[in-house]
Amino acid sequence: MNKQIPTREADGGSSLAPVPTSPSEDHSEVIATAVRRAIADALGTPAPTPVGVGHGPIMLSVADACAELRCGKTKLHELIRDGRIRTCTVGRRRLIARSDLEAFVEALRAELQP
Repeated sequence: MNKQIPTREADGGSSLAPVPTSPSEDHSEVIATAVRRAIADALGTPAPTPVGVGHGPIMLSVADACAELRCGKTKLHELIRDGRIRTCTVGRRRLIARSDLEAFVEALRAELQP
């Protein structure tokens, strides 16, 4: 059984879209994405993007990198100072390449394996 919910279309109009309501269907990812976007909109900040090859922007701000790693700014700056995460400066902004962030995560995984 599907319900119809209003949606916005690119031309500014609206239409009704089917929403699956079967309990067997998993909506957790859709709900999680909607919650992240709502929180980001309320705070006026961009929603964090999932970590993974080809996901999100190539360069991340310190705040975005903190969100990706689920750590605080102090810890991230400590990792940068220790040389574990590389950064570059563009103008006055310190940015971290997504590939460097992923390399850091892979290095952590390698350290943990026996």
